[in-house]
Amino acid sequence: MESVNSDYCVKEIVENIRTQTMKERDDPFLTSYYFAFIERMRKADQIIIVGAGNYGRSLYKILEQNNIHTVICFADNSCDQYASGVYGKKVLAIADAAEQNRNAYFVVTPQYYIMELIRQLSELCVSLEQIDCFVVANTGMEI
Repeated sequence: MESVNSDYCVKEIVENIRTQTMKERDDPFLTSYYFAFIERMRKADQIIIVGAGNYGRSLYKILEQNNIHTVICFADNSCDQYASGVYGKKVLAIADAAEQNRNAYFVVTPQYYIMELIRQLSELCVSLEQIDCFVVANTGMEI
C-alpha cells in the first residue's frame, strides 16, 4: 500500500473548500448570507435603512465599502433623536419614509424589533417584496 502524506491531503482539501466557497471573496469570516445580501442591495435603485442606530450606521458603511451609494435616507421611530441626520442623510419617521418613497427598498436593521418593523412597514402599504433585513448574526461580522 502506498503511503499518503496526510498533511498534504488536509491542505489540499482546505484549499479546495476555500476556493469553492470563497470564489473572489477575500474575507474568510464573511458568510454566503453576507454576499447574497450585498447582491440584493446592488439591485436596489433606492434604499432606505430602517434604524439609525448602530446597526443602521454599520449597514450604511458596509454599503459604501461595497460601492453601493443608493441609500436615500434612514427611517426610525425615534427620528427626533437624529435631527441633524446620519452621515449626511435625513432621518425620517418610518411613516413619512414609506409615504414619500413608495418604490424604495426598505432594509430593517434593529435586531430585536425585526418582526414589529416589518409589520409596521406592511401596515403602511410597503410591499413585502420591498422589505429586507440585515441580520448581523448571519453575516460573520461582529458589530
